Amino acid sequence: MTSGFFTYLFRKSDLARFILIPVFFLALWGIISVILAVTEKKPVLTSINPPIGIPGDVIALQGMHFGDEPGDSWVEIAGNRVSSSAYLKWTDTTILIILPGTVEDGLIYVHTSSSKSNALAFANRNNIPIAARTDSEEGLPLITSVSGSQSGQGTYKTGELIT
Repeated sequence: MTSGFFTYLFRKSDLARFILIPVFFLALWGIISVILAVTEKKPVLTSINPPIGIPGDVIALQGMHFGDEPGDSWVEIAGNRVSSSAYLKWTDTTILIILPGTVEDGLIYVHTSSSKSNALAFANRNNIPIAARTDSEEGLPLITSVSGSQSGQGTYKTGELIT
């Protein structure tokens, strides 16, 4: 078959036009989609500084391919989208965010129009448990010294030798 046959068929047949025109546009759309998919870079998070914070703190997200401005992009912390008013700075490699009052521990992602970044962990300092302090003078026994001769394993001392 030659190109002359397709030209003749296209000019003379309504059915050929009905089929070939959508096929042409679908092929064109497919080519454009592939080109965009290849040229769009996936965002990559490399660090969060600091990785532990409290509401109101400013954190810096470092990485690549965030885009030069938020536009259709956003940051997700622990499954919650950060509001656009929390962004202090947005460049292709750095995002500065004021942590919202409802921030929780969890994974941070950067979403762009093309895809979602890898995850990095963030912790809310208010949710980190703190070990209880014990004061030895308030009810807990404390051995401060042992006097007398050395005892071997399995022996014990009593009385005035333990203070």
